[in-house]
Amino acid sequence: MKKARNELKKYSENLNVLVKQRTKELEDINETLLVDIGYAREMQRSLLPVQMPQDMSVSFHAGYQPAERLSGDFYNVIKLDENNIAIYIGDVVGHGVSAAMITVFANQNIKPLKDDEGAVEIISPGSVLKNLYKAFNKMNFKEETYLVMIYGIYNTKTRCFTYASGGINVAPLIIKNTGEIAEMEAKGFAICKLGNYFMPYFEDRVIQLDPGDKILFYTDGLVEAKNLNEDIYDRQNLKDFLRINYSLKATELVDGIWKNLFHQIGSKGKLMDDVTFLIMEVS
Repeated sequence: MKKARNELKKYSENLNVLVKQRTKELEDINETLLVDIGYAREMQRSLLPVQMPQDMSVSFHAGYQPAERLSGDFYNVIKLDENNIAIYIGDVVGHGVSAAMITVFANQNIKPLKDDEGAVEIISPGSVLKNLYKAFNKMNFKEETYLVMIYGIYNTKTRCFTYASGGINVAPLIIKNTGEIAEMEAKGFAICKLGNYFMPYFEDRVIQLDPGDKILFYTDGLVEAKNLNEDIYDRQNLKDFLRINYSLKATELVDGIWKNLFHQIGSKGKLMDDVTFLIMEVS
C-alpha cells in the first residue's frame, strides 16, 4: 500500500508538471494568434478610407464597428475625376479571419478606372461588378463563400447617382430634404462562386438627387442588433429615426444613429454582425 501511494503521488506530481507545461504552450500559442489577429486587424483598417473626398457640393461620413476583432464589412469613397466620385459598401458572408481576407481581395479587385491607350476611362458600376465577379471566380475560395455589395458613381455636376447592386441585402435609404424616406431599388446578384454556370447581368440604375438630400448606405449588421430580451433593432426602427431627424447634417446623423441604436438595445445588447454605414450628403 505504501509503495502504491508513493507511485500514485509521483504520478500525480508528474501529471501536474505536464499540465502546467501544456497550459503554458497553449497560452503561448494563443498569445501568438492574438498578435497575428491584431496585425490583420490593423491591415484591414488601413484599407478603410482615412479621409474621404469632401467636395463643396457633396460630403461623406461613416460609422464602423466590427462585431469581432476582424470584420467582414468594407467600404470606400474614391474621387475619380473633377466631377465623379465612386462609392461602395459590402459585406462578406461569415466572420473572422477568412471574411477579413476576402475584404482585402474585394478592395484590391474593385477597379473603377481603365487605361485605354493613355486615356483614362471611368468604368460603369455594372461593369465594375461584372469584373469583380470574374476575378472572384478565378480564386480558390470555398464554394459557399460569397459577398454582397453596392457600387455607384455620383456626378457632382448633374447630381445623378448611377449604381449597380451585387446582391446587397439591405436597400440603401434615400433621405429627401422634405423628410420622405425611400428605399433604393437594390435587386442584384451576389459575388459568388457560380462563374462556371452563370454570368449575371449587373444593371446600372440612375437616381436624381436634390440639394439637401442624403443617402444612407449600410450593411445588415445595423438592423440585426438585439437587446437582452432578444428584440431586434430593425429597418423600421431605423426609418422612424431618420424620418424624425431627416434635417440633421450627416455628421450629426452618424452620431444620432449610434446613439439611437444603443438606446434601443442597451449597453449590454448584442451586435449580431459587423455594423457599417456610410452617409452621402448633397450640399
